[in-house]
Amino acid sequence: MGQFYAFLLRRSFAVGHVMEVENSSGVLGGLLGNSPWVTAELESGGFVGECYAAGRLITDWNVPGLTPDLFWPNSPDVSVYWDMETGGKWPVNEGPNRLTAQMKQRSTFVDWDFENVWDIEEGVSYPFLRESGEGLRLNVVAVGDGHVEVSPRKARYAPGEKVTLTAVPASNSVMLAYWTGAVADEDSRVTTVTMDIHKTVVAEFSPAIDIATVEELQLIGSGAEYPENGCYRLTHDIDASATAAWNDGAGFIPCRLSNGGVLDGQSHQIKGLSINNPPHYPWAGLISGLEPKCVIRNLGLSSCSVAGYDAGSLAGLVFGGGRIVRCFAEASVTGAEFAGGLVGRLEGTIANSYAVGHISSASGLAGGAVGAVGWNGRLLRSYAAATVAGGAGGGLVGQNDFIAERASEASFWDMQASGCEASACGEGKSTADMRLRTTFTGWDFSTVWGIDEGVGYPFLWFTHLSLPVDTPSGCAPEYAAWAAAHTNIWGTADFSVLPWADFSTAWLLDERPAAGFAGSAGFAVSRFELGDEEILVELALTVGGAAKQGPLNGWLAVEGLNELGGTWETVAAQQPSDVPLSFMSGSASVVFARPAGFRFFRPVVRMSGGGGTALRAPAPTP
Repeated sequence: MGQFYAFLLRRSFAVGHVMEVENSSGVLGGLLGNSPWVTAELESGGFVGECYAAGRLITDWNVPGLTPDLFWPNSPDVSVYWDMETGGKWPVNEGPNRLTAQMKQRSTFVDWDFENVWDIEEGVSYPFLRESGEGLRLNVVAVGDGHVEVSPRKARYAPGEKVTLTAVPASNSVMLAYWTGAVADEDSRVTTVTMDIHKTVVAEFSPAIDIATVEELQLIGSGAEYPENGCYRLTHDIDASATAAWNDGAGFIPCRLSNGGVLDGQSHQIKGLSINNPPHYPWAGLISGLEPKCVIRNLGLSSCSVAGYDAGSLAGLVFGGGRIVRCFAEASVTGAEFAGGLVGRLEGTIANSYAVGHISSASGLAGGAVGAVGWNGRLLRSYAAATVAGGAGGGLVGQNDFIAERASEASFWDMQASGCEASACGEGKSTADMRLRTTFTGWDFSTVWGIDEGVGYPFLWFTHLSLPVDTPSGCAPEYAAWAAAHTNIWGTADFSVLPWADFSTAWLLDERPAAGFAGSAGFAVSRFELGDEEILVELALTVGGAAKQGPLNGWLAVEGLNELGGTWETVAAQQPSDVPLSFMSGSASVVFARPAGFRFFRPVVRMSGGGGTALRAPAPTP
């Protein structure tokens, strides 16, 4: 409800997103908006009762959650509640504020009528009204040029049931900007939603603006053809080394995204970007200030240099509601005030990202990943292994203005590499521990992260599986011709009759004697079957033309092509630490769960260690 005056509001709930727009600062609430006339009545429970809110507030302001005008007393008699985890706002006093787990327990809702009015699936769902009927409704909306596939599609779902949603753009000139609603991943074309209450999910599609050169990159947010709220995607790796000489040595001028702007790297990297104290920009980074509902995702920066007042390689400042997802930076960052490997000052969210390099700040407020975490800023499943200079520096975060235990979740820094034994938040580990999968509890080592156990830090899969294929000259055929020639009516590709030089998965170079050989090896994909629910890949290994048996320090992954013929995405991956490839019986087979929303698939073979090359072959239509 936008404005609330002297009316009765009882036995109601709200779970939708509420977003800040221009001139709305400070008047947002998860349940009620601007309600100054009834503050006293609310605090005494006179007009509002048996209500809750569990939607997300997308705003840079630190509003209390339920309503912006109300700072609740610590009273056990308050009969309204707010899920501060899903809402993204963490008030300092308890009042009606609860964790998600508490919001799914009947005992939380004191004196609510669960016999006649409310129902709840204990530990699984939020309270819902009995009069709405049995089961939970899911409303899925597509905004823009595209549609959403829902699996399974039902009129009602059981509490706790998971539903897969696949966003399908109408053409390759359209991209998914993001999902709005309580989905598992707001930035992935295929995501899931867990039915714990009646829900509405929106897939927002937008025309894609392709970025292929550093000159085009500089135009982001500059005008009508490159608006601040545009949805941008990189089509290639970009060499930005020329920026060191731009603008009389100031280098690249930070770009601007606002009002839902998106920068999707599509697993590409920007190399050699230079930003050197740009004039009139207090926030220095690829993006100056990342505003609410804006996102940078699936992007890597390497050999990057950034200097400014508040400085970070990806953004100088991330406002509340802004987010950085699945990104990395290998950078040298210097700030006059705050400096971080990823972000100078964080008031939004960073998830599944990492930073390495060298970070320093004149004020001493430097952090390996973030210079300072502001109110409601959060760092999730991320790490830093950067050297940090500065008296008050932190291995992960330099300064934390937020609730200490909420500012980071499952995030770490390398104490030895950073030279820091302390951080404003996060958990410090030794270099040896940072190279063990067991350190990173709760991380997705299936489709997001990989690790070469005991050898290196965790890496984002796209840094290994989206590089150009390096194969012997002329051995990679065109996809269409290959598919036409080698697909049978059962949708099974039989590679066994093909000579190794005819497809790109057949060649690998590895210089490590520990792998069991020093020289060339061929992988013959003897079976590649696409079932309704599973993908089976079977490999045979040859060395010098002869079959080889034994273990191998390598792994398999499967990439899927979206239905419109767009980019390849990693949809399933085997980890070396899980089940290393073993050819003891002459072949090695791996079974993956087949994801929804992909039409074509291909296997990827990867060797760990020096000289390893990701190798791919196209796969048939199922």
